[in-house]
Amino acid sequence: MYGELLMQKLASSGASVYLVNTGWHSGSYVSGGQRFDLGITRQIIDHIHSGVVLAAEKTKTAIFDLNVPTHLPGVDDKLLNPQHAWSDPNAYQENAKKLYASCHRNFEQYEVETVPETA
Repeated sequence: MYGELLMQKLASSGASVYLVNTGWHSGSYVSGGQRFDLGITRQIIDHIHSGVVLAAEKTKTAIFDLNVPTHLPGVDDKLLNPQHAWSDPNAYQENAKKLYASCHRNFEQYEVETVPETA
């Protein structure tokens, strides 16, 4: 219900929504990944505010189906798409699928069962 309301508000207002990775890149915590540098995060946020991200060429990510810019000035291109930053593509796919499944399990708790109306 609230998700649908949010989508309606976003559609009626024309607002854009951005998901910025401020966590790990180039691997998981246990596989040698690194934390995103605060300076890189700030550059990405600056590019969002200035409209650079909106105007940038984008590609869709596998699994999560997100539109990500292919290039932003001053940001390593591989950091924009997590799949490109991991040295082991198979490990990335495995971890991404686990995260996707975990997200779906988490959101199941918010599903509302609807009962068909009777006349």
